[in-house]
Amino acid sequence: MLLFSLFIVACSSNNDDNTNTSKVVINPHSMSMFCNDTKTLVAPEATKWEAENDFVAKVNSKGEVTGMHVGETQIKASNGFSSDICNVRVIPKYTLYDTPIFEWNESLKTIKGKDTHKLVSENDQLLLYNYDFGSTNCAVSYVFKNNKLSNVYIVLDFAKFANAVDYLNERYNQLSYDSKQMKAIYIDGYTKATHTMGVIIEPVNVDNTKCTSILYTPYGEK
Repeated sequence: MLLFSLFIVACSSNNDDNTNTSKVVINPHSMSMFCNDTKTLVAPEATKWEAENDFVAKVNSKGEVTGMHVGETQIKASNGFSSDICNVRVIPKYTLYDTPIFEWNESLKTIKGKDTHKLVSENDQLLLYNYDFGSTNCAVSYVFKNNKLSNVYIVLDFAKFANAVDYLNERYNQLSYDSKQMKAIYIDGYTKATHTMGVIIEPVNVDNTKCTSILYTPYGEK
């Protein structure tokens, strides 16, 4: 009877040890990376890897994380017993202009209260700002319909066209590019079914001056 009790105690102790060694711990717990860069997370006890938002970063079965688009997400490692998380931030190489406020359907008053750039002009359908960013002079127009934000327009020097394409490629998924018209269409997702916003870049003439135009528009009616 004594031997049997000792056997039970020994087995119980071994099981506890196995459970403890199954705890998943990710190293590191946070990291920053550029688009298309790959870094490896270490979690020896992990049997499954998942990305919270694979539009920002994706991960394979070896814990190798690839930056996809600018943003923040989490990578989760698990094994059925425990899990751990790494916070991943994909940072831009190109900061051509500050990101406008894309709060679709918000009122003119709300957008005006949140945008801290230089306000150039306004009426009941438009807010026009000057976004100075280093050597870039950027005009940003918030367009309203029935007092709800419906579109955002960016106008840059045409010399910045290539830089603007690089800027958008880091942040959005390019659906098409017409080399003759120099027109590209982007969405903020991998498929038309999952995106919430469309982006179009193309050359335009403003007061007989060739410029770079970028249109941001929400997907679907709300």
